[in-house]
Amino acid sequence: MARPRFLALLAVMAACSAVAQSPILTPPAGPSPGTAMAFDVGSKQGDAFANLPAGTIQISNYGERPVFSPDGKKIAFIGKSYGDAFEYDIASGETRNLTNGFAHSGFIRVHYLPDGNYLLLGPVTNTGDRLAMRRQGISLWFMDRSGKRAPVALGMKLMEGIAVSRRTNLIAWSDAAGGGIGETAPDTRPDETTAVFTGRVEVDAKGAPRLVEVKEAFRRRNIDCYPEPQDFRDKDRELIHACYSIHYVFQPGLYHLNTGVWAARLDRPELIRYRGERPDEYAEPEGISPSERWTLVECGQTNRSGLDICRLTLEPDSNDYRKLTHVMDYGRWKASNPVVSPDGKWISFQSGKAFEEAGIGHGIYLMPLPAELR
Repeated sequence: MARPRFLALLAVMAACSAVAQSPILTPPAGPSPGTAMAFDVGSKQGDAFANLPAGTIQISNYGERPVFSPDGKKIAFIGKSYGDAFEYDIASGETRNLTNGFAHSGFIRVHYLPDGNYLLLGPVTNTGDRLAMRRQGISLWFMDRSGKRAPVALGMKLMEGIAVSRRTNLIAWSDAAGGGIGETAPDTRPDETTAVFTGRVEVDAKGAPRLVEVKEAFRRRNIDCYPEPQDFRDKDRELIHACYSIHYVFQPGLYHLNTGVWAARLDRPELIRYRGERPDEYAEPEGISPSERWTLVECGQTNRSGLDICRLTLEPDSNDYRKLTHVMDYGRWKASNPVVSPDGKWISFQSGKAFEEAGIGHGIYLMPLPAELR
């Protein structure tokens, strides 16, 4: 390893070890108020993804985890889990491989920074244990917007996904040190927590990246749930996140997840419940609208039942919650990982199947959003 890169990694590690422990945020006591939504698995005949809202097009017959570029003209996505990152040009309809010119161990997510550079999530070494890598072995990588330089590791290991600000190069992630979702036995100790950090990606005049201003933002108790950042809100003073609770079916290791839609204030110790966890209702926040008034949600019975896309107005204990797709009417299908274009007019998402590993997709879609829902 080159000396400058080695020193940069040491600096990040030192910064993380030096931060003070943040407040532990506790959810409100008692059940979530409001009306639960039914997510029955139907038996309609036909192709669930040929019966999406009018104007929907399939832009790729492979791929997963799409994201819009800051100008809304391109969509980046992962070809397959632990594979390459791709980019689709909306105007030309052409797709290019972003990472096949470099040696790597595969990626599971790609993001745009507001400055047009890329962030990639993937392991340093592919061990073949996909679950263990996702929970504790995913590293954060920087790739410059030209795509001509190999991705550079930023010295941080993550649990699941990250949030990226639309305003600045601020990001948020969950610490991988706690073992990760599904790695903890049902008798989790009450004092075990998962920390969420923030930091800023800085690029110097020579194009060299580093992660600076690393701070521990908040913690949540593992006995309650495991947080995963999704989006910043309110001038980056609020962090929308999922928080996964584990429900063991028969024994440890065989489980499904539930979550609601939460937010943590980053300027004070406050937890906001936008859609609380309910039995038989899975609600994972995904792409937030440009107005920040609402967010898209993966919605279903559990993460293993199949998923549709819902729209949730971001008000505490919100009941303004509606389905935008109906793929579960056709069986255990998943319309998932939805994101909103910068102008609020389009949604991009992936197709998938229930009982597959989380994040696996079989194609990328672009769906218009009616004006009354923007």
